[in-house]
Amino acid sequence: MNESNDFTLSRYKQYLDTIKKDWDIILFNEINSFDLKDRPKALIRHDIDLSLQQSLEIAKLEKELGVKTTYFIHLQNEFYNVLEDNSQQIVRNIISLGHDIGVHFDINSYSNKIKKNEDIDFWAIFEKNIYEQLFDCKINTLSLHNPTLIKIKFNQMEDSIGGMLNTYGKVIFDKFKYISDSNGYWRFEKMDDFLKKNKNENIQFLSHPGWWTHQNFKPRQKIQSYVSDRAKKTLKNYDSILKKSGRKNIQ
Repeated sequence: MNESNDFTLSRYKQYLDTIKKDWDIILFNEINSFDLKDRPKALIRHDIDLSLQQSLEIAKLEKELGVKTTYFIHLQNEFYNVLEDNSQQIVRNIISLGHDIGVHFDINSYSNKIKKNEDIDFWAIFEKNIYEQLFDCKINTLSLHNPTLIKIKFNQMEDSIGGMLNTYGKVIFDKFKYISDSNGYWRFEKMDDFLKKNKNENIQFLSHPGWWTHQNFKPRQKIQSYVSDRAKKTLKNYDSILKKSGRKNIQ
């Protein structure tokens, strides 16, 4: 594994500056609008596993740099609840900055409901409809959550799931070299080496915004911080409800 000290917002900005110089950054729904044999293209996607707030920080940074990317929302998430008012507002802010959103689909969440492949499409569309109605937008893309841990047998490289482009689909992986910051470490190789090695190739960069912070912490420290912040917020909301209802909080 590679060291985690790459994962700061200032470092992320440096990577974006490098990518902008040698690649055209496009959205997934723009793939068919370009000749991929011309100047190399870069797909940048964010699977939001840990922090919506940190995703907004990155979305603002990308806006400043004139970059549009895709943010994939996880419906069954232990770190945030996208149905909460504050969470919904964060997603709306990300969209307002010009970015796309997509479905971060956890097939294992529906394992007891899936008997055939058509059931996978059903639940993918189920989540798509929730986001489209909540945020008044069109969802075209899906990314799989923890694809190496999926229990159900199906072709993870299907180009389409529930009518949405699968970021792990063969059509993407055949045309774009892939790098990820999974678990707060560079997967396979460091970004600097990856960019030098694939300078003339189309690339797909998967980030998890929770790893990219202002200060340099170890991955475990970042996880503990998000857990603590969510607990504090829950207690604060609870106390606020008690105060508004005129009840005393039992210590």
